[in-house]
Amino acid sequence: MHATPDEVFTPAPRKWGAMLGIGLGVLMSTLDASIVNISLPTLVEELHTTFATVQWVILSYTLVIAAMMLGVARLGDMFGKKRIYMTGLALFTFGSLLCGLSPTVGALIAFRAVQGFGAVMMVALGTAIITEVFPASERGRALGIIGSIVSIGIASGPTIGGIMISLAGWHSVFLVNVPLGIVAYLVVSRVVPPSARGEPGQRFDFMGAAVLLAALSAYTLGMTFGQDQGFGDGLPLTLLIGAAVGLVVFVFVETHVAHPMVDLGMFRNVLFGVNLLMAFLMFIVLAGQFIFPFSSSWSRVTRRCRSA
Repeated sequence: MHATPDEVFTPAPRKWGAMLGIGLGVLMSTLDASIVNISLPTLVEELHTTFATVQWVILSYTLVIAAMMLGVARLGDMFGKKRIYMTGLALFTFGSLLCGLSPTVGALIAFRAVQGFGAVMMVALGTAIITEVFPASERGRALGIIGSIVSIGIASGPTIGGIMISLAGWHSVFLVNVPLGIVAYLVVSRVVPPSARGEPGQRFDFMGAAVLLAALSAYTLGMTFGQDQGFGDGLPLTLLIGAAVGLVVFVFVETHVAHPMVDLGMFRNVLFGVNLLMAFLMFIVLAGQFIFPFSSSWSRVTRRCRSA
């Protein structure tokens, strides 16, 4: 049986080496979400802050990822996925170090945004690199492995986080990414082949990226302020209406530019749409992990904050 052109281009050791490097990056980005969630009650106590403030440790990270996902994926198509992925891996690792050394909750929130800039490059391009490295005959198994790594990271985060916090404090849940990130960077730099660039003449959709960033920022801020002020209050309501208008404008822009970030024609594929819907529902369920760590310790945290 003759090897396919893809198999000749990417030998087996390099394919599985790429899986190791990309898998470590995927593991860090998913583990980081659930492992930080479990540390939130500890952060409230040790950084002398409130629930409304500490939630931005999660929101700053998530907002950057959500707002930049499509733009980063587009840049990867234009300038090469490996280069941008490695930049994100280095930035995520450096951001993790800064988070672990944060002296205040404000610094932690800012450094989490830095971490998010790195994470979005890994999340947006990691799976795409795997599909390029593995031939079509092995692509399903490779993507299944990546999916399993995501599940392992999400499921094991609370347990690992609880153990690390009890043994080494909250700083360790961020610092654990530093050695993993260095190993992943060295592996990816050595074994992942350079990605092909897009066709000459492609342009980045700056208008679409700006509108999407504004819409998602308005939505996130509106949902956050609505918890304290009520969703019928002027500011949260205005932000949520602005987010809805921004979504409509984004769809309009994407249908009228020559090189859109998203080809909206893909949504005509029913199977593609159903998969996106299932992923959307899954992440709604996972959002509950943000609240669960507070359920057993909320009254204890509240008493200590009042006494302070």
